[in-house]
Amino acid sequence: MKKALRGIVLLFGLSAVAQQAGPPPDLEIPSNMKQYYVVFLVTEPGKPHDDPQMMKNHLAFIRKQVESGKVVLSGPFTDAGKIAGMFVMDVPSADEAKKLLADEPMTKAGWVKVEAHPAMLPDLSAVKIVYPPKKSE
Repeated sequence: MKKALRGIVLLFGLSAVAQQAGPPPDLEIPSNMKQYYVVFLVTEPGKPHDDPQMMKNHLAFIRKQVESGKVVLSGPFTDAGKIAGMFVMDVPSADEAKKLLADEPMTKAGWVKVEAHPAMLPDLSAVKIVYPPKKSE
């Protein structure tokens, strides 16, 4: 009985190690891959999307997140579909991305819902979003 139990534990242990060993070497996966979260802002039916003050607040929020390093890429979709825009975020988890975006003005107002997906992408640390200098307030 003890030998059978040890055999099962060993089998599960080897299985766990094998799953964490990574992809087979013959796949030619780029060596600079990094975990990000791709987040979509999905529009809610019947909500406005053309309020200039909301857009100003939305863009200010994005700038703050870009400057903090949490948002690496961001932009709208221009096809007037149900996905209004997207972010590529450098955060530890999908929950962290959702928590951060809970304070995004359009999300907070219920105009969009956040959908976050883990993604392996080439390291985007060299990509820079360039803003004009902040205006004096």
